[in-house]
Amino acid sequence: WAIDLPNVITSFGEDSNGELYLTSGTIVYKIIDPTLSNSAFERNTISVFPNPAKNQITVENSVDVTFNSIKLFDISGKLLFAENNLNSTSKIINTSNFTSGIYIIVTEDISGNQFKSKVIIE
Repeated sequence: WAIDLPNVITSFGEDSNGELYLTSGTIVYKIIDPTLSNSAFERNTISVFPNPAKNQITVENSVDVTFNSIKLFDISGKLLFAENNLNSTSKIINTSNFTSGIYIIVTEDISGNQFKSKVIIE
């Protein structure tokens, strides 16, 4: 996707929710993740909490579909955690050794359906 911005960006910043903003003079632009309007994202039945997290996160499926695997990636795509053959609807992941940042959790159910969720680790 592309954005149409002026030639001069005078500043940028982040709010308390991690949303990114750019300014050009007196105009403020909010950068929006296009996956938030994706219909597959809306059907996601995966809950990740707490979010933001500190020492651990819980990944839970709200419709009793069994997880086959859970993977945790950093924002660059590096795999940091993986567990396969879970046969469970929830999993607690220890995050105390991870640095602060945004991470992506990819879960796969026993039918091969994948769901992605974002999590912030403080």
